[in-house]
Amino acid sequence: MSREEHLQFSEVVGQSPFDNPSFSNKYIQNEITKVPEAIEQVHEIIKNNSDNTPLRDRALYTEPVKSNVRIHGPVTIGNTYNVRLVTDCSNQNTFDEEDKTSSTSTPKPSAIRQYTPLMSIMLVLLLCIAVFLFIFKDDIFPTKFSTPDPKTDLFISNHPVYLKRNWGGIEVKNPPPNIHLPTELVIISHTASAGYTTFTECAYFIQKLQRSNIHDGSADIIYNFLIGGDGGIYMGVGWDRQNGIRVNSITLGFVGDFNRDEVTTTLEDTGKALLAEGVRLGKFDSGFKLVGENQTSPLRYYSPGRNMIERIRNWDHFYPGIVL
Repeated sequence: MSREEHLQFSEVVGQSPFDNPSFSNKYIQNEITKVPEAIEQVHEIIKNNSDNTPLRDRALYTEPVKSNVRIHGPVTIGNTYNVRLVTDCSNQNTFDEEDKTSSTSTPKPSAIRQYTPLMSIMLVLLLCIAVFLFIFKDDIFPTKFSTPDPKTDLFISNHPVYLKRNWGGIEVKNPPPNIHLPTELVIISHTASAGYTTFTECAYFIQKLQRSNIHDGSADIIYNFLIGGDGGIYMGVGWDRQNGIRVNSITLGFVGDFNRDEVTTTLEDTGKALLAEGVRLGKFDSGFKLVGENQTSPLRYYSPGRNMIERIRNWDHFYPGIVL
């Protein structure tokens, strides 16, 4: 009889069905027969959870079955127990945290092995780069400049001519190619730098200029000749090599910035003397054109500077047009 039926019976009859001794005994006997089945279910739960729950966290408690049913007459009840499974969740969480900590703090060997081939390739690549730089260091990072020496036996008019060994320049291993002579084009340029009036100042500046030009990708210094404020003529790649300004031309670079500096008489006389020497040696065509660098490209408007342009307009063979 369910609880609802029990209450309905009490309200109608005025007494509880348990007041009847025969009914009480049958009810109790019926409930007792269910106890072994309940115990079997509890054992099944324990068995199913035994793989996932550590023994240290599992405790089995037994309690006597308590009944509030009034019994009339002799009833024998065997040793039956209500079984309850308790798992210490707090301890389980503690061990889980320890497992997580240990798993994250120690790197897995498989992860290290995964990157071993890549690390080996990178080390081999770095070794190859180091060997390459060691073999070609003189070409990539030229450092063999020598101390300038002004002693020379070469003169054009009264202007000394300084070879690379005089101004301490580098003799490159792969010089620029030859040009087709005689040339029809002579370009006047400037270095867009400070002006220098002594041999030592000019020589050390031209060393830096050569280093810079090579670093920027040129085979050598980009001028055929340079003219210093001391009246000296400094050989770059010379008469027969391609310069870095224009193919099949001869480029003369004046040391200084002639957008602000004035062109001295010494500079002008030295430039004219060098041009006359080129004509004498047959390096220039008889009808060659003399132009400023600004006339060869709109991107080179700054060279040779407005003060130099005003001077060369009056030189022989000056060509006022654009040469592209």
